[in-house]
Amino acid sequence: MNEQEFIFDKFCKLSERFNDKRIALYGVGQNTKYITEHLDDKDSIIGLIDEKQAGQKMYGYYVFTAEEVADKVDVIIIIARTLYLRLIYHRIKHLRNIEIYNIDGDNLHEVFSENDYSIFKNNPYWQQGEASLKLEIDKHDTISFDLFDTLLTRTIMRPTDVFELVEMAYLDNIKNKVMGGVDYSKYRIEVEHELNAITVPTFIEIYEKLGDILGLPEEEMAWLAKKEQEFEKKLLVPRTCMVELFKYASARKTVIILSDMYFCSDFLRELLEENGIHTENIPIFVSCEQRATKESGKLFKMIKQRYNNILHIGDNPKSDILSAKANGIDAYYIMSPVDMLLASPLFILASGVNTVEDSLTAGRFISRVLNSPFALCKGKGKVTIDNMDIVAEYFAPIMLNFLRWLIQAIGSIYKDAVILFLARDGYLMKQLFDVVKNNCMLDLPFSVYFLTSRDALSERYAAWHEQYNRYWDTFNLSAYKRVFVYETETKGTSIAKFGEVFKHGGDRVELICFNTFNISDTFPFPDRVHSYLGDFSFYHLPYAFLKYYELLETLSAPEQTQFLYFDNELCPVFVDKHLENRKQWEKITYIQQRVIQSLKDAITFDDMWYKRDFRAGVPDTILGMISSEFAQATDEIKSIFIFESHYENVEQTNWWDRVAT
Repeated sequence: MNEQEFIFDKFCKLSERFNDKRIALYGVGQNTKYITEHLDDKDSIIGLIDEKQAGQKMYGYYVFTAEEVADKVDVIIIIARTLYLRLIYHRIKHLRNIEIYNIDGDNLHEVFSENDYSIFKNNPYWQQGEASLKLEIDKHDTISFDLFDTLLTRTIMRPTDVFELVEMAYLDNIKNKVMGGVDYSKYRIEVEHELNAITVPTFIEIYEKLGDILGLPEEEMAWLAKKEQEFEKKLLVPRTCMVELFKYASARKTVIILSDMYFCSDFLRELLEENGIHTENIPIFVSCEQRATKESGKLFKMIKQRYNNILHIGDNPKSDILSAKANGIDAYYIMSPVDMLLASPLFILASGVNTVEDSLTAGRFISRVLNSPFALCKGKGKVTIDNMDIVAEYFAPIMLNFLRWLIQAIGSIYKDAVILFLARDGYLMKQLFDVVKNNCMLDLPFSVYFLTSRDALSERYAAWHEQYNRYWDTFNLSAYKRVFVYETETKGTSIAKFGEVFKHGGDRVELICFNTFNISDTFPFPDRVHSYLGDFSFYHLPYAFLKYYELLETLSAPEQTQFLYFDNELCPVFVDKHLENRKQWEKITYIQQRVIQSLKDAITFDDMWYKRDFRAGVPDTILGMISSEFAQATDEIKSIFIFESHYENVEQTNWWDRVAT
């Protein structure tokens, strides 16, 4: 009995319990297809559920969203791998009036009623580590490595989203009217599944059949094939820890690479070489060339005839581990970044991935933070934040998403405008803004890093406001019809003061920010406020950013202390206090450079980056996962987030301990 027959048998036994109830299947994969094709009573289920494919008809059934079935079904049966059950349940658990089961007949409302961290921390996988894998390597003569998600991993969470990227690129660049309503991404997936059912197809064979279906000119099919390969290259990064283990094994043992893949071995070798994995004398056995797969066991049977005392290392529990062992080959399981995500409290990130942009944002984060298959072992399922590169990965998504929103928000109103990035937390955003302006060749407003503070605008330093106006004039700001002012978050106090202090600009000031708090109390012009997240009360904080913005402000500042006033020579005067830990600013500067590099990487990957979706969901979730529920930070990392305020007479405070624990 194969897997699909096994799943179908389980479904038949389970569905007998619900003869008088309306059933929907969650999932539209090959197991669902097999079930629907072999049902005797086609009316025993009313439809399928899948957010991405909703609105279509698949396997003879309509595909609904979870919300659409709220009053249509009594029972949902999830057809998915065990690892994905918690994620899927998390998406639909609010449907309390509907019974939700896995294929084994477990009531998931009961199984996942606990949210206790112990559910995650007791995973035996967290007992593993690089040392234990080295010991296994030492015991064997031949070491076989899987490729995808073992040596290399993608910076996109859902691999099939690569096809959507290809389709978007096609529409952006080719714009061929012949394609019309043809869904390239859909047919690319379907063709691969169909061919896999009868053979082990090559990339060329997939595109030959796809070309017959789409009916596109040969040169355009060649363009699509080349673009898919280009995206594969752009989206792959090495799993550094596994690359080191690969080198360790290569120096001592016979090493081979096995992959169930439609790309030929020459292309796979090219991917490996471009990621610093040298394979000149290492055989690569790929399923499409051998016409044999790991999953079927045939590829393992073949290598067992050629090599002795083999250890296979891979991330797929079925094709890499169970199949290897079934054929007398020892196997060592390492988790992919996605599987680590799903096996830990971090799984909530995956539940918010709906769009391709979500998939890219989440994929970039986990490919870096969960790059090592042992990244969560020290924290027993939690991320250990112990270096500045990891810190940058938590903050870059929300900052880059704000930047994308900013570009789109001012796109139609930037004529004759200037944007002032106010000190001190506007320092990094000004640099990011200029990177986009210079690299994307956009006609964006002139930008200024503008020295200010609540002290400088207050009555306390009113005697120096005349000099402050001279500073305003040095930028010729009066020549602009619009003066956009950036603040990270605000109640509107500073922006309101602009109209009082600057005689020639206050009436044209418009606020641009991440969010505001009850701004109408202090700034009387709501039509001049452009807020990424919106306006909130301190009693209602629906975004993680509203809790953690002080951390971002700390990371966004320059080494200068708080600005107070300009003297008669127009020289800035700053607070003369100095933080005890001067290394703080070296660390902040390093993190800032990592965030800037993230932006440059995004632009290099996608020259239309600034036009993409800017919804806050996934970036905000990532920022929220710095909390102690998901991560544990070292004292060295916490020491970066020291804050003091001359205006509020606040002494040194560690923001991390204040908000993230």
